[in-house]
Amino acid sequence: MQFKFDRSEIVKFKDVLIYYSLIYLMLGGVISVIGDRINQMASIALITHYEPGSGFSQGKLLGILALPVLIFGPFVGTLVDRWNRKWVLILSDFIRAVFVGLIPLFQLIFPGLTSLFVIIFIVYFVNIFFGPARSAIIPDIVKTQHLITANTFIAGTALVSTIFGFTIGGLIVERVGYTTGFYIDSLTFILSGVIMLKMKPLPNMNFSPRVENRFLLPSLKELKNETKEGLNYLLRNKKSIWAIGTTLLLILIAGFAYPNGIILAQELSGTVAQGFGFLIGALSAGMVISVILIGKYGNLFSKHSIVGVCFFIVSISAIGLAKAGSFNHAMLWIFLAGITSAPLSVIPETLLQIVVPKEKRGRLFAWRNILVNLILAITALTAGKLGDIFSHRAVLFSISIFTVISATIVYISGRKVLADETN
Repeated sequence: MQFKFDRSEIVKFKDVLIYYSLIYLMLGGVISVIGDRINQMASIALITHYEPGSGFSQGKLLGILALPVLIFGPFVGTLVDRWNRKWVLILSDFIRAVFVGLIPLFQLIFPGLTSLFVIIFIVYFVNIFFGPARSAIIPDIVKTQHLITANTFIAGTALVSTIFGFTIGGLIVERVGYTTGFYIDSLTFILSGVIMLKMKPLPNMNFSPRVENRFLLPSLKELKNETKEGLNYLLRNKKSIWAIGTTLLLILIAGFAYPNGIILAQELSGTVAQGFGFLIGALSAGMVISVILIGKYGNLFSKHSIVGVCFFIVSISAIGLAKAGSFNHAMLWIFLAGITSAPLSVIPETLLQIVVPKEKRGRLFAWRNILVNLILAITALTAGKLGDIFSHRAVLFSISIFTVISATIVYISGRKVLADETN
């Protein structure tokens, strides 16, 4: 592991608090994340109501979430690279607020999972614009030397929100039902959009990346060519490939763990949604610790070393979780996984923001999101079905073997690809 102690490389979180637009982006994210986690608890409870005890049914939700990205994702990045990214974020929040608020009404008119999945599909169609715009806008509001700290600041506050959201979401669903959860999520989207209205770019920067003679809506030929251009850049840039590949390995692990983790939490806790909420809360608590450490000391170590070690520790956590004999034991193992999970998303995100030109960021993050959702959908459905056929614990145990292989691949390839990186 490469190490160099230089106090000038240590960045404090107070150093990024001078960026007020980053704070507004963070506050909007905190509020909407809390609402989303409450929404997720409500969705889990609703699915359990119709199809109890099925990991495959829980996995189907992730499959639905992935469909908009897989169908429309290739072209979204091209549009985001033409539009004002601030307004993409704000309008995405307002539109999602409307449709999430309609879920309870649709359940009254068309009871069952079909109506839930239809609305979720629409919400996540809008979401595919939000994700690339958020990732692409951060370099416009934060200086390059503060990017890794800014990303960990955003991630850390989002994780605290996740802890609170899952915990309170489980309690709300257990006590008053899913309807209230959907309404709360709708309100959080509205508040998030209002807060982000205050964002402003750095001097000499702007939120609109389109160049001269480009219209807001491209022709079909331009759409095709610019989308292809983004994919070609991804395939030819080794650092982008390494960053996205690392993210996909993490998503593959998460996809296998998600549906089987839900069933394990239900078995160990004896609750429908509250136990899983606490389990995710423990995961997020561990991630908060890691983002604080990586945000302050991340520049002291090589990126590939940090990622490789974190993958190894996640594999140990997967074994412990599969063997957990009580809910408290499961909480401890998932907490350990959380401590080493955050760098696996923060470091690739930061690397992409640094190496990808501004005018291509939207397309690169869109292609990244396409691959993420494709992997997540396939693994969640496959893992849920395998858990139903064999054992949910056996699937969780298999994650550890795959993670060890992933750690080795990431470390060896990272040494070559990031050889010119100082950290």
